Amino acid sequence: MLLLDYGPMRKSTKRAKLISPRERLLLFMENTKEYAIIVLDLQGKVEDWNVGARHLLGYSPKEVIGKNFAIFFTPEDQKNKRPEKELQRAQKEGRADDNNWLVRKDGSRFFASGLTTAIFDKLGNRMGFTKIIRDLTDKQELDQQKDDFLAIASHELLTPLTVANIHRQILKRHLEQNNDREGIKYFNEITAAMEQLNHLVRDLLNVTKIQATDTSNEKEIISLEKVVKNVVREIQKTNIAHKIIINGEAPNKILANKSQIEEVVTNLLTNAIKYSPKAKEVVVLLKQDKKTVEVAVQDYGIGIEKKSLSRVFDRFYRTPESRKEKLPGLGLGLYITKKIVENHKGQINVESIRGKGSIFSFTLPVKVDQNK
Repeated sequence: MLLLDYGPMRKSTKRAKLISPRERLLLFMENTKEYAIIVLDLQGKVEDWNVGARHLLGYSPKEVIGKNFAIFFTPEDQKNKRPEKELQRAQKEGRADDNNWLVRKDGSRFFASGLTTAIFDKLGNRMGFTKIIRDLTDKQELDQQKDDFLAIASHELLTPLTVANIHRQILKRHLEQNNDREGIKYFNEITAAMEQLNHLVRDLLNVTKIQATDTSNEKEIISLEKVVKNVVREIQKTNIAHKIIINGEAPNKILANKSQIEEVVTNLLTNAIKYSPKAKEVVVLLKQDKKTVEVAVQDYGIGIEKKSLSRVFDRFYRTPESRKEKLPGLGLGLYITKKIVENHKGQINVESIRGKGSIFSFTLPVKVDQNK
């Protein structure tokens, strides 16, 4: 790069002073080859881009300058107005992160990590956007191999687990008939371990199912409030250490996959109980407006550090707090929960204070015609 001149210090200093901040930015863009950097106007039309963008996307400057950046998106994403939504999100929040498939000039697709950022002048007026793209195709293929392995492993584990559970019930009856107290004690320890293993395998199966299956045809009109109350009732039967309190109401109906929404509520409640071992209650808050229904689950447990909040929904991520407390889990429950909520066009959120507890909440769109 021009600024890294190994000549006399006086000469390099003089040259550096002659280069304006804008020129430095342009030099940085032009010499960055690992990332595609694209400058967009307010409508999303390409104003400039670097050599990395030319290499990654395959277009010459003449072919792309003045064109809307939507040409880099797949036909499916163009139909769903993903480019427009990306700019709207960047405009509203200042930035928009995204991982999705993009298309080169020759029609080949690659999996990309993208960041779209709004550009403002000194007076705060929005001038346009920058989009930075990185090719993650190799990583995506590796992730797919991992997913395939998890799918096979979880299904292979399910068969011996099913057999073990059947024989466990037979053993229970035998021990009870013979009044074998010591045997029953060991049986209960085995049962606790089996339940934990069943839960882990179920999580693995849910991950592969959610990622591979379209459940749009399995949705029905349901009451989220009724689902919450039913789940709370079932969990309360087996948990006497915590009292689960429900406040508010949300009678509006939603279009959803009932079993998956039950999974969401179950995950949030069991997490709240697991991460607040010294607390005595968990609070569930229900509320709604004309467009959405919301469920919030609040615990008074160990909480989460601020730096970990952005990662709690990542696959296999476990917070330092959970590792320190040696709490069981694969770090899949919240990942599954987030995927289900997003598949239902909803949003999920977390607030937490270390040592005081957490609030996990999600909103889902209501069914427009409540009479159906």
